[in-house]
Amino acid sequence: MRTRERIHPEMTVREINLRYPACREVFARHGMGGCGGAYGPPEPIDLFARSHRIQLDQLIQELEAAVQANGTRDEGEGRAEDEGTLYGLCQRFVKTAILITLSFGTLWGVILLTQIAWGRSFQAPGYAEVQAHGHAQFFGWVGLFIMGVAYYVLPKFKDVPFSRLQYRLANLSLGLMATGVAVRAVSQPLADSALFAGLEVVSAAVEWVSVVLFVGISLQIFSRSRSPREFYDPYLLGSLVWFLGMGLMNLILISQAALHLETAIRGPWNSAFLHLTVYGFMANMIFGVSFRVLPNFLVLRQQSERAARLAFWLFNVGVFARAFVPGWAVLSSLLEGIGIVLVVRSLGIFTRPVVQLVIPGVDQAFGWFIKAGYGWLLIAGLMVLGGDLYALVSGELLPHAYVGSYRHAITVGFITSLILGVAYRILPIFNGTELYRPGLMRLSFYLLLLGNTLRVVFQAGTLVWGHWPYLLVGVSGYLELSALALFGWNIFQTLREASGEDFLKDRAVSGGTRVADLLDACPEVRSLLVRLGLEGLRAEGHRVPRFITLDFAARRHGLDPEGIVGAINGYLSTAPQNVR
Repeated sequence: MRTRERIHPEMTVREINLRYPACREVFARHGMGGCGGAYGPPEPIDLFARSHRIQLDQLIQELEAAVQANGTRDEGEGRAEDEGTLYGLCQRFVKTAILITLSFGTLWGVILLTQIAWGRSFQAPGYAEVQAHGHAQFFGWVGLFIMGVAYYVLPKFKDVPFSRLQYRLANLSLGLMATGVAVRAVSQPLADSALFAGLEVVSAAVEWVSVVLFVGISLQIFSRSRSPREFYDPYLLGSLVWFLGMGLMNLILISQAALHLETAIRGPWNSAFLHLTVYGFMANMIFGVSFRVLPNFLVLRQQSERAARLAFWLFNVGVFARAFVPGWAVLSSLLEGIGIVLVVRSLGIFTRPVVQLVIPGVDQAFGWFIKAGYGWLLIAGLMVLGGDLYALVSGELLPHAYVGSYRHAITVGFITSLILGVAYRILPIFNGTELYRPGLMRLSFYLLLLGNTLRVVFQAGTLVWGHWPYLLVGVSGYLELSALALFGWNIFQTLREASGEDFLKDRAVSGGTRVADLLDACPEVRSLLVRLGLEGLRAEGHRVPRFITLDFAARRHGLDPEGIVGAINGYLSTAPQNVR
């Protein structure tokens, strides 16, 4: 009898679960849930241990104990199915967010930028249309993405199960927020009539209920957790508080505008609302999640928790001062700027990775978005401080073009870049697949970087270079739309992919079975495929592109696809169920 291979750090989560299904309960207990499908992601258990704050030796001991106690019996099916349902919830939020940004968000923004470029004026489009577009981006694109990912990861961060009631309420919050955003986009430009003004108020009320549901569910997860408090928790909690505040503020401001049949929110309160949204809600959530996941994804050095805690207070006092204390603009931007620098320093985003981590199927180019995003955040912080100093010395209000320039540096440069980078990294793993087209990820990075650079530089450039920069401002929108369209297509195709275990349920393959799926689920089939004539698989390190099917591979090698499929099915029908 062959001696069982002991579990070691180089083995992947999926490999262990496929060989020893009883181990799934151990991984589920430590927060794997449905990440990567029923059998988990193809990442080394060393990375899993670091990501979930477990001692590697302890994890291996627990896995070995599960194998010895249960052998190959499967104890984790029920929980995996529950977590799969939760992941389905996350998918719906992400897909809805993408659809909104490709319609009411970025696409509408391109139309507005075209009007600006054609009219050579930032006042060319109506202010109500500009606000409705921005609202769709804030609540629909960023808001729904954050909500969906938070519903999935917060229970894992805090080791708290998601109840059925919470699941139903989370689904309700998606419907409410998506409805509110759509109604707002249609009604705000027409809100000089009583009917559409009323609809606008209803949309804000519906969004407020969605925010309350999300914040309530999230706070309940924190309150039920018995895990030790983490240094990044204040960022997550602070984001929830700001989200609650900005949701209520949105309802109040829209109600006031509707009473006077005004189509836009004007005055300093609109600026305060935008600042709370971008810096209070979005930035805090991104910082908190960054502290939790980026050191593991990018293999960064140990973080400075003391600097992170100090950064939280400096940054959020600055946010409060900007929104609610007139005359403190310079102090606010200084506090926020110091907080940003401390966050970046604590994360070590721009330092060399401790080791070069290679995970099969994970393209490390996702890190480009992360580094570029934090670079844009530093640039935005400097622009805000410089603008406040100029306003203090000159006694003049900052020009709209300059304010729009630095806002774009943080909303698209930082926030959207972080969304794309994190999505490209986690969504394929959550889904148990590889990214559909890594090349499209790289192309979307270049398009987004170029588009945002043109927008930030030449929107401010209209103040000193005359009319010609307006053309490049218009072009920037098309580049950013292209980047997000490629992102959306890539993610939608990735989320459509089925993980390898699906075809193992009836232990049959077909010509359409992806070779990568087959090898993920049954690594020992590699030698059989080589014997059958697929010579490219002879090298153990060779990773098959995700789109390659058995039919495609066989025909490319001049082989009979039916013969290949028949031989594999014959092998699987006689192989022991758990020899993988």
